[in-house]
Amino acid sequence: MPNQKVILTIEGPPERDGHVRVADFLREIHLLIGALKETERQINPSGPSIFYEVIHLSHSSPAQIIFRAQPIVPQFDLRDEILSNFFSVVREIETQGTVARPVSQEILSDLAGMANPVGKTLRSVSIATDSETFPLTPKFQRMIGHLLAQEETYPGAFRGMLEAINLHKDANIFRIYPDIGPSKMTCHFPSELESSAIKAIGHFVEVRGLLRYKKSAPYPHEIEVENVEAFPDEAELPSFSDLRGVAPEATGKLSSEEFVRRLRNATN
Repeated sequence: MPNQKVILTIEGPPERDGHVRVADFLREIHLLIGALKETERQINPSGPSIFYEVIHLSHSSPAQIIFRAQPIVPQFDLRDEILSNFFSVVREIETQGTVARPVSQEILSDLAGMANPVGKTLRSVSIATDSETFPLTPKFQRMIGHLLAQEETYPGAFRGMLEAINLHKDANIFRIYPDIGPSKMTCHFPSELESSAIKAIGHFVEVRGLLRYKKSAPYPHEIEVENVEAFPDEAELPSFSDLRGVAPEATGKLSSEEFVRRLRNATN
């Protein structure tokens, strides 16, 4: 039987009789589901294959909600791989303070965010399977913080859709959303590229510069941009009919039929 369940348990502070504020309750759910979805995206970049349904909800302190993963298409069931991978990451952080496999910054940040209210607005938070429970403690958060602090840099390039830019107080940041790799990437650019960055909003772009990787992450999360190139929209590209006749001397003295015939013979 595949691993299907994720159990989230949240307890409020003693002075509130263990009751959990709505904002805390919703945030913990949002971060947990976000980390699970990012785990799935690393395993199956082509799109969602599972969804989560609530099969149990309890208010009695501590509050508890149980999610069950379900495949969108029964014949394509990745539940066991996704949930096993997710809980393996949590287990390795708790027991070793590190992870042996590539893990995206988004997953680590979401897990750290879940632990952040513990000792403040929440008494405890834990996530569990049917057989294991993992308390998300301040110590757990500190270990993730150590992982997130470790960075490596390499020159390179990435492509994605530029959909957000911030010029306020010379922040000079835009974000791209690649089709493959990281779900998003923060791009820091110098003032001389401001005009190019503004013109590229809403376009698919290639950014080149110094890529920043979290040590445990498979993909970069930031880039110090040295160049940004916007590609034309599909509607702006020439069609086959537009290209007809643009190079009338391309075949020399040969007819088009003879030119194509010689190309075919040359490849045989």
